[in-house]
Amino acid sequence: MLIKLILVSLVCKITHSFWLSSDPESINFNSPGPLRLECKYSSNVGTTFVSVQRIRIDKQVNGVWSLIAELVDNNQWSVISGATALGSLASPSSTYLEVTWNTVTPDLLGIYRCELIGLNSINDFIVEKTPSITVAETPVSTATVSEIVKNETDAIRQEFEAYKTRTDRELSDILNLIRENQLSQLNYLEELSGNFTSQISSLSNIYDSLNARVTALENSGCGCSAGESTTQAPPALIGQQWPVGTYGLYQPQAGCPQDTSTTQWTTGYRRHHTVSGTNMDEVSPGSHFAQPVLSTVGSNHYFFQRFCMVDSLSTGPSWPIGSYCINRKGGACPGGFNSGYIEIDDNGTDQDIVSGSLPDGTYSTITRIYYCCRVDGNAETPISLPNTRPFYLYRIGVVCQKVANMTVSQEWFLIDTSNANNQDRFENVWHPDAALNDVRIQLCYYTPV
Repeated sequence: MLIKLILVSLVCKITHSFWLSSDPESINFNSPGPLRLECKYSSNVGTTFVSVQRIRIDKQVNGVWSLIAELVDNNQWSVISGATALGSLASPSSTYLEVTWNTVTPDLLGIYRCELIGLNSINDFIVEKTPSITVAETPVSTATVSEIVKNETDAIRQEFEAYKTRTDRELSDILNLIRENQLSQLNYLEELSGNFTSQISSLSNIYDSLNARVTALENSGCGCSAGESTTQAPPALIGQQWPVGTYGLYQPQAGCPQDTSTTQWTTGYRRHHTVSGTNMDEVSPGSHFAQPVLSTVGSNHYFFQRFCMVDSLSTGPSWPIGSYCINRKGGACPGGFNSGYIEIDDNGTDQDIVSGSLPDGTYSTITRIYYCCRVDGNAETPISLPNTRPFYLYRIGVVCQKVANMTVSQEWFLIDTSNANNQDRFENVWHPDAALNDVRIQLCYYTPV
């Protein structure tokens, strides 16, 4: 049998098929207008995308890429407050994402990039990140500073003179009234004089503050250089409770995870009857799967998938954003995940068996196993999960999600599925990185540092 293996690599290219641009290229706060970022296809460069499942624009904040706007599957939008977004996931050449702020503020200054995830011509996941761009403040020249000082000084002087003229007129009127009724108007004059003195003092303070601010602006300088950034280390104390929900993880040889809470883990397995005779069932060298995985009785070959399941609703924290998959349990995914399945065409059902607690699925002629996947965060940004024992997450999007205070290695297994009219298939894009006909699934194995 011809074995289909997916070998996916990320290759840095000098050219890019998608580009991020800013209009305007810098922000002038003296004459502000709307700011627009647009990520779109560059017609000058070919693309390996056949379809795009997700497009997003991120901003670098304290060394971490944070979401600005995202479009998934052409109907799932995420946009930060204060911005509006337009976009489409049509053909790759028509795919675009546009974010607009009608009011510009200093927090919009910074570094931005666009990231796309989709499929190539052989249905492999591919990722493209555009070159980052910097939205900076339009430099203020000495002439501009002088003009600002002159304009604001003139405005204060005009206001002061208008107030003085108005007050002089009022004082003249008061003096005339005093002549008619000197005693009754004297108290009013004293009150008005007090208000006048207070407002003159306030105007003087404003003028002094303006001069100090302008002087600081003229003398200020920036020691920054383009492209500088800092990276915050992940928290040293990792949460000791597994996240909320009902779900499952692939079982490692070390056993199911543990935490300091009351999360209850149960185990189960699915035994697949795979191709008889010459059989290609395989696991990656040095893998850490719970045993046994492979079994042979006569000419019959079996492959065991073993799981650690949380059947009762746990009360832990929410699952962190990132790029990874888990198994679905209880009919729905925890918040933030999307559901999908992989169907495995076993070599007949007479010798397929199940035992214990299993992920949502169908375990009959064809094995259907459901997964919960998310790609709403950067896999390079560490997430926090209990680190007392080893565990597996499923890989999605080419690279393994980093976990704080854990080392990670990539592992895989291959199930030799039916040769006759093979019906292996995916429901949608929400499944671990995998290949069909035969089924090969990619996992990430984590061990405490």
